[in-house]
Amino acid sequence: RGSAAADNDESDNEPNFGAADEEGIFEFEEDEAAPGDSDSEDEDEDENEDEEESDVDNDDDDDSDSDSGSDISNTSKLGKIKFCAKRVAAKLDAIMSTLFTWLEQHSQPDELTLEMPESTGELFMVFLDLFSSVVLPTFKSRYTQFFVFYLSSKSPQFSDLFLGTMMGGIGDPIRSNAPGQATSLTKVAAASYLSSFVSRARFLPSNVVRSVMGVLVQWACTYIETQEQLQREAEEESKLRQPHPWAKTYAQAAASSKGGLRSSSNSSPSLAADFERHAVFYAMTQAIIYTFCFRWRDMAEAPGGGAVVESELDNLRWCPEVEGIQRIVFSKLNPLRACSSTIA
Repeated sequence: RGSAAADNDESDNEPNFGAADEEGIFEFEEDEAAPGDSDSEDEDEDENEDEEESDVDNDDDDDSDSDSGSDISNTSKLGKIKFCAKRVAAKLDAIMSTLFTWLEQHSQPDELTLEMPESTGELFMVFLDLFSSVVLPTFKSRYTQFFVFYLSSKSPQFSDLFLGTMMGGIGDPIRSNAPGQATSLTKVAAASYLSSFVSRARFLPSNVVRSVMGVLVQWACTYIETQEQLQREAEEESKLRQPHPWAKTYAQAAASSKGGLRSSSNSSPSLAADFERHAVFYAMTQAIIYTFCFRWRDMAEAPGGGAVVESELDNLRWCPEVEGIQRIVFSKLNPLRACSSTIA
C-alpha cells in the first residue's frame, strides 16, 4: 500500500491493542500476549538491568587490551542492545494498551441522546491534529495511527473528518506538482492511510466507500487530463520554436560552409512513467486498486438485488464511481509498473 506509512503487513511482533478492537471494527489479527507487566516487576527488572549493564561495562574494561576481549565486548554490547530493544517495545505496547483503555472509557456516547459529547469531539480533534503533524510525516509508522483509527470508529462525523483531512493532505491534482505544495512523501502517506482506513474499517457503510472511491478515481482522471494537456502544449510550443524548413536548410548550409557546428532541434518531453514526478498519482492509483480489492462487494450490484458473490462476477453491475479505473490503469503513465506487486 502505499504508503508507506500505512503498511498492513503481518508481523510476529505485532502488539496487542487491548480494547482497541474488541468489537472487531478493523480486519487485523492481533497477538494475545499481554503488552506489559506490573510496576513492581518493572522495578525489579530495572535493577537487574542496571546490574547487567555494570557487569557488561566491567567485562569491557578487562578485555579491552586484547583482540579476543574486543570480540567478547562487541558480542556483549549487541546482546545488550537487543535486550533493551525488547524492553522498550514492551513498554511502548503497555503505553498503547493503557491509552486505548482510557479512550474506551472517555469516548462513550450519551445514554439519552446516543450522541458523542462535546468533550469527545474536542479530544478527537486533538488526536487528528497530532496525527497530521506527527504521524503522517513519519516514515513507516505501523501502530500509532490506530489511535485516530479507533476514535474515528466512534462516530460517522469523526470518520468524515478523518477522510476529509486525508484528501486535503493529498491536495489538488492540477497543482499537485506546483512549488510550495506539501511534499510528495506526505501526500503519498495520506493516500496510503486513506486507502488502508477505507479498506479495513468494517463500520464504514457502502455509500461512504463508494463516495471515497469516486473521489479517488476522479482525482486520478483529472491528473491524467492535466498531464495530457501539458504534453500537448509542450509539443505545440516545440513546433513553434522550430525554424521553417528552408531557413533550417540555409542555416545548416551556412554553418557547414564556415566550418561551424550543426544546429539540432530540442525534442519535446514525452508523457511516460516518471516515478519521482508522478509519485502522488501512482500512490493514488495504488490506493484505488487496494480499496477495490478489499471492498469490491460494496461497489457491485447483483442481478435482481441479490447477494454479491464472487462466482458471478460476469453478471455483476458496477457502480458509476469505478468507471474511470480502466482509463487510469491503461494510461500512458503506466501506473501498474509503479504499484506494489502484491496489489497490482
